[in-house]
Amino acid sequence: MRRKKLGQILVEAGLINEDQLVQALEEQKKQKGKQLGKIIIEKEWAKNEDICKALSKQLNIPYVKLKELEFSKEVIETIPQKQAKKKLLFPYKKTGRRLRLAMANPLDYTTISEIKFKTGLDVSVAVATEEDILEAIDDNYSDEFDLDVFATMVPSEEVEVLSEERDENEYNVDELIR
Repeated sequence: MRRKKLGQILVEAGLINEDQLVQALEEQKKQKGKQLGKIIIEKEWAKNEDICKALSKQLNIPYVKLKELEFSKEVIETIPQKQAKKKLLFPYKKTGRRLRLAMANPLDYTTISEIKFKTGLDVSVAVATEEDILEAIDDNYSDEFDLDVFATMVPSEEVEVLSEERDENEYNVDELIR
């Protein structure tokens, strides 16, 4: 059975009309590679959440609201924060050897394959809004990890204090602020 097109799902759901779909498809032809959903959101015809729900229906994958879920540190640490932000994804659950990812673009098969390879886990995807993913990343990744990595990069015995005395041209920042 052929999968319904995203535009058709949006029209059937009453989120956009046929004329808007035609306009969006024409715009997509002009801006090669731009996703139809992004065009519709930019034109303010539908919300990001509506597009994600339609994409979920089209691809037969779950739509998740990360704000409503709880996450374990072990699951979050399967994907580095930098990669999660860059690829707009968030690891939200692990069951046995299966890692579940919320992705803004669940059709990014290259990233999915890369994560399977790097983690050695089976990966299944769900769709989530970009905003929800970025908020989950900001709320759940720890900055301490990044500081710990930085601290191990410069061994303390290599750091040498040259002088604790101030030169007459140096100022204490606290004194300047007062």
